[in-house]
Amino acid sequence: MQRTIASWPLSLLAVGVLLSATGCPTGGVSTPLNIDTVTLEQTVIQPGETIAIVASASGGEGLSYTWAAEAGELSAASAAETTWTAPEVAQLVRLDLTVADADDRSVSIGFDLVVGAGIDHDGDGYTVRQGDCDDTNSAVYPGAPDVQDGFDNDCDGELDEGSPESDDDGDGFADLEGDCDDADPAVYPDAPETINGIDDDCDGEADEGTEAFDDDGDGFSEQDGDCNDLTSAVSPSAPEVLDGLDNNCDGDVDEGTAGFDDDGDGFTELAGDCDDDDSASYPTATEVADGADNDCNGVVDDGPFMTDDDGDGWSELAGDCDDDDFYSFPGAPEWGDGQDNDCDGSVDEDMDTTDDDGDGQSEADGDCDDYVDSVYTGATELDDTPDFDNNCDGWFFVNAPFAAAVTGATSVACGDLVSLDGSGSWDPDSDTLEYYWFFSFQPINSGLETEDITGGTTDTAEFTPDVPGVWQIGLLVNDGMFNSTPAIITLDVTAGGGC
Repeated sequence: MQRTIASWPLSLLAVGVLLSATGCPTGGVSTPLNIDTVTLEQTVIQPGETIAIVASASGGEGLSYTWAAEAGELSAASAAETTWTAPEVAQLVRLDLTVADADDRSVSIGFDLVVGAGIDHDGDGYTVRQGDCDDTNSAVYPGAPDVQDGFDNDCDGELDEGSPESDDDGDGFADLEGDCDDADPAVYPDAPETINGIDDDCDGEADEGTEAFDDDGDGFSEQDGDCNDLTSAVSPSAPEVLDGLDNNCDGDVDEGTAGFDDDGDGFTELAGDCDDDDSASYPTATEVADGADNDCNGVVDDGPFMTDDDGDGWSELAGDCDDDDFYSFPGAPEWGDGQDNDCDGSVDEDMDTTDDDGDGQSEADGDCDDYVDSVYTGATELDDTPDFDNNCDGWFFVNAPFAAAVTGATSVACGDLVSLDGSGSWDPDSDTLEYYWFFSFQPINSGLETEDITGGTTDTAEFTPDVPGVWQIGLLVNDGMFNSTPAIITLDVTAGGGC
């Protein structure tokens, strides 16, 4: 607010000014020297507050302005425009202005400035300078509770907001009319319920009637995968029982129960299937030499397969190639004993001492892949498909690159610049590397994207974290054919700094 002290007649304000000054214009008439206006931002000033003061005068040539104050500080004591900083203690301060011209005439004015908060006219604890927007009403002051009275009680520029009678969000309902969230225009009695986790219609439940609501109380909604939200016996975690329902919502009905044909052989356990995980076992199936009761008559490998001389579970007709050796039968582990233990026609195959691929070396001799004859110690590395480690030295003809990422510190303050160094990355084939830095993990409230990493496609990069917390920055390198395994830097960003 500006107040202007208007000009006064020279005869009332001037002190010791001769009206018939030497050098008057021809004809003996002189122009009075006059202070026209003094403009102040405030006449009630808070302690330590600075206000601008502007004066204007007329009636003479070469005017000069001189300010004087009993207390406080003037920024320009000899100019028409100045500022005055009030003292820190409340008081009444006299401010004087003298204007002189080139003929040594002068005129002065003085006035008092109030240093302090001013007068609290309505006794509510606030003056106009302290923000009281109506100092005639004790119910109106900054921070007052806003009530339904047609006044801006809290001086925030709005009327009656926050009162129970006020429709603050403009949805047609106030708190007293049942609006359970009068700050959200989408929430009011009988509003359409949507999937948002909010009680839109103010009935005490959120999202009811939507696919996000658990109607049957089993802990799962349709959105969570409940394929029948009308019964608590059906949910993704429910046990499957023999009830004709898909209890666990996996698309099958009664699977795993005695009434379900789990192996698809046409028989359930209730229909006599003695092994409902084996499609070769069911009533009327043909018995074969496999160690199972295929026809579900209670006898394993009955008929011509019953004679098991060595007690290993297999007869000769069932495939035992040596029914006098307990350690020889189909599928038995191969031993280095000169026998065909697994009855596949080969002796001691897959033993470390056996050269299985015929390249002249066994595993015991250093062959790192005894199933490929082009792989052995000392072989020539080949550009083969698939790519084998032909010479067993741990590297292939074409090798993937390796990413290495470091930073100067594992803990930085939020807002500090973080430097990233991936220059230690390398490629066994000496291929040229391409670099890609990315945020592997960052606090959920961070607004940064991977594109905010400066130099994100070079071996050195940098970024500035915008929130504290645990950050993980990854580096991926590519040699034109293969990507490396990402190298991850974990960074603890502490509060403070520029955030």
